[in-house]
Amino acid sequence: HIYLPPNELVRSSIYNNSIFCNFDKTNQTTCNFLVNMCASSMYNPNFEACSALSQVFGEKNGNLNGYYDWPIGQPFFEYIDSLDNVMKEHFVQSSFKKGDILTFQLARYSKDGEFKGFKELKADLQKCGIKRNRNQIWRQFGWNFFSECDLNLSFAYDTTDFFDIFFQEMYDGDDTILKKSFPVIRPIPILLKNYRDKNGIDVNRQKDETQYKLFRRFFLFDNFTSYGNSENIIQVLSDITISFTIRSTDRTAIQTPYFILEYTQLYRNSSFLPKFSFNVQYTMNMSSFWDAVLYIFIVLTILFIAYWIIHSFLYFRQYNYGGTDMHMILTVVSEFFLILGILLFIICLAFGLFLLWSFKWSKKSLIFLPNEEDFYIFFPAIWVSFGLLAIGILLKIYLQTDLDFFLIDWENPHKKNYTISAWRRVLIGNEWCKISTVRAYSLSFTLVCILLIIKGFNTILTASPIPSSSIIDVGCTYKILRFAYTSFIWLLLILIQYILINFVYWKAAGNPFINFLEICRTAKISCFFLITDNHGFYLHGKKNDLHADVDIESLNEGIDMIEDTEEAIQGKVFEVYLTTELYHLIQEKYYSIKLGIDRREKAPAPYENYNSMNTFLRQFIEQKNSVHKYLTKNWQIIQMIDLGPEITDDSIFTKAPDQQFKYTLMYGIQGILMIFYLVLFTSIDVTTHSPEIGAFTVFIIDWIIFYVFKFRSRY
Repeated sequence: HIYLPPNELVRSSIYNNSIFCNFDKTNQTTCNFLVNMCASSMYNPNFEACSALSQVFGEKNGNLNGYYDWPIGQPFFEYIDSLDNVMKEHFVQSSFKKGDILTFQLARYSKDGEFKGFKELKADLQKCGIKRNRNQIWRQFGWNFFSECDLNLSFAYDTTDFFDIFFQEMYDGDDTILKKSFPVIRPIPILLKNYRDKNGIDVNRQKDETQYKLFRRFFLFDNFTSYGNSENIIQVLSDITISFTIRSTDRTAIQTPYFILEYTQLYRNSSFLPKFSFNVQYTMNMSSFWDAVLYIFIVLTILFIAYWIIHSFLYFRQYNYGGTDMHMILTVVSEFFLILGILLFIICLAFGLFLLWSFKWSKKSLIFLPNEEDFYIFFPAIWVSFGLLAIGILLKIYLQTDLDFFLIDWENPHKKNYTISAWRRVLIGNEWCKISTVRAYSLSFTLVCILLIIKGFNTILTASPIPSSSIIDVGCTYKILRFAYTSFIWLLLILIQYILINFVYWKAAGNPFINFLEICRTAKISCFFLITDNHGFYLHGKKNDLHADVDIESLNEGIDMIEDTEEAIQGKVFEVYLTTELYHLIQEKYYSIKLGIDRREKAPAPYENYNSMNTFLRQFIEQKNSVHKYLTKNWQIIQMIDLGPEITDDSIFTKAPDQQFKYTLMYGIQGILMIFYLVLFTSIDVTTHSPEIGAFTVFIIDWIIFYVFKFRSRY
């Protein structure tokens, strides 16, 4: 705004008081009137009152009471020094702990310059509706506070007084014997956003803080100077921010605090309601924190990349007997994207939890939250993590469902020319599709619980920027704290579900993967599937020489016989490693079956091919094939990181744990999926502040992935 000379009445008062102040510089009333009028002009150096003060007092003589900028024998209404130097004067000597009540005193002046005494600042500057028991929480040390509302001028301000702000502390003095403490008030500056220099530049809105100009006197409401061409223009204080900076050498001490003020001009009879905000912000030097973030990021990146390189080398060495194919390349690429995505997520989560613990749950003042903009780098990192995970998950879903799967039927005809029923194979195929999407947690349950906890119980206020775990609304939540708290609750819910489902529910109701093996043995169907060219699993389903395609009584008799024989404790699951020659032979037979079925030929060729392959695999499993043999070895846990046995002349079958094959299904990527959903949910939540939108999006994405997985498994 450009401030023009005031109306004639005010202009005449400025002229008269300038004469009296120049004649008697100790006349505080007349001189303070000039200060008031200068403050009402936003300290416009070209305005009469500001010019008069410069002419009357000339050069500032500082160091009153030891303050560099407090002039001797002159009104103290502006600072000569820069903001950085003022803050480093360290006149505030008290030590504080979290929750201590801070006290400000307002020196009051009438608009005519008469001093009216001091008044303790409590809720005088808060104009937004806040519960009475919370309207002074901004005074607690370390508590950030934010409030914003529409300002109703009809009852917002009831005074046209002017004020100087002081910070009050208890001073022990120099008496080491009695050790009495007494209150001392310290002058603190205001940073006026509306100020313009002689050239009309908004220096206090620029990024260069060394050019900031500081002042002392301010007002709440001006309805009498009538700036502008119209006498109906009024000025109102609309934005207040109290800034505290913690000393880097002592976390219990502060530098000189200061107020950041901004005014709004509007017409006297305007129905427009200007925005009003009252904020309290604490900040501190975070260079050591960001150094730690950088060092840990570099170290973890090196470790993760090294792991990816080593694992990729082992993977290619183990499975490239038949040459490198697209499946192997996509596997390594997917691992790369997933590792980088998880790395960014872990770093953001680790430092988010550190901030949450050190700021809100630690008894000591380990850290104070600076402006949220200082943590901006975390939010692009979270979205980048989501993008990397999304690419990795898409590749992983494709690879996890890209199996060469074959059912081996051990049932023999009851008599010659008797047709074996296909319903047992259909049954096993359907059961395989069911277990292909089994997970040890329920995403729907997780989403309902997370919404109930953070929204229903309103515990998301734990992310409020106050050094307390209390559920208190201070006007906003910090995104980094919101991300950390939501992630912590999500991971806790997943962990509880994983433990209950694996060790309680499946123990009582039956493990679906063990149940599948039992169904295979009852139906006399074995499952043979390959993940890569020469690596896969064999689920043994041959129980004995009895028939499976029988009535229920005969079936029960067969089950009872199994329980009484050693066959019940034989290996059911084998992790297999095939020779290149055997793999090519199996692939040739397998794809001849798929090709015939895909073309929907009515000729019996595909079914003859199936019988041929079924017979071949039966002979191979029973070691009746004179060309292709296999060795049986014990399974070792290092096979989980692709350190399997070396294949020479014969294939190798290793007796694996009964549930080992589940890691080739959705169960094997459930952890990565869970992290992917968590990152997606928190990314949306911290961006929109709406966990409902995040939950709905995650539910839809999971529904799509679930049915894609089931469809490709069935295919």
